Amino acid sequence: LSRPELVSLEPKSALQELCQRKGWELPLYRQVEVRGPEHQRLYVYEVEVGGEVRGRGEGSSKKLAQREAARVALQSLSGEGSG
Repeated sequence: LSRPELVSLEPKSALQELCQRKGWELPLYRQVEVRGPEHQRLYVYEVEVGGEVRGRGEGSSKKLAQREAARVALQSLSGEGSG
């Protein structure tokens, strides 16, 4: 995914725009795990595109975990060619 406009975007926005451009369903984020004590939570999220899990991310907040999942999904989807 070497398009500058996608690289400069926040990963969740870039993933959503990619899905819209390709005519795919919009990304679906799902919390799969929360670990750690209340003051030190670690959230784990997966993102689904087209019914398949395409990314998984961890973070100290839900937003950070979703952002990491989106970044992983973008890498995964960019490796599949331009179809």
